Amino acid sequence: MRITDEVAPFSVVSVLRLEGCLPVPALRAALDALQKRHPLLRVRIQSAGKGYAYYFDSAGPIPLEVGERSGPDSWIAAVEEELGRRIDLAAGPLIRCRFMFDK
Repeated sequence: MRITDEVAPFSVVSVLRLEGCLPVPALRAALDALQKRHPLLRVRIQSAGKGYAYYFDSAGPIPLEVGERSGPDSWIAAVEEELGRRIDLAAGPLIRCRFMFDK
């Protein structure tokens, strides 16, 4: 992941469509619980000698970006943007979440 990211962002983007209302505090709590349960969601990758190593010591919470959808297909532009964005692998975590809601 680190070697690939040196050339171009290494991202996997997933889209989830939800029906109904999801309060942002509930989403934040779910992301925190998920991260607590899965150690790889708390990892960062740093140089170690001539290679790289996983560190499970100090990655922060999963970043959550919240914004309003500008139209029914605005998620497509968001996906394209996410594919081009890097994650700070050395700081971690190796995941982020963008939540887009309707007006």
